[in-house]
Amino acid sequence: RLYMAANSGARIGMAESVKSKFKVEFKNAEKPEGGFKHLYLENKDLDVLGEGAVKVEDDNGQNKITTVVGSEEDLGVENLKG
Repeated sequence: RLYMAANSGARIGMAESVKSKFKVEFKNAEKPEGGFKHLYLENKDLDVLGEGAVKVEDDNGQNKITTVVGSEEDLGVENLKG
């Protein structure tokens, strides 16, 4: 499980279709607690999602995710109150 935060007090909604397919490029795969470089998609998953749902750029042969558009309702950042 990977937890991401935009800032304190906010929650990011990401398209379920993308969440089920993205992979994580860790700085050191043997020590994932050290952080990650980026999220990426394999070619087969990018083909399934299509160019409208996600934007990628090539990063040494990986499809590095730069933008998630998605097609579901209620995507984006939600401010939380204490």
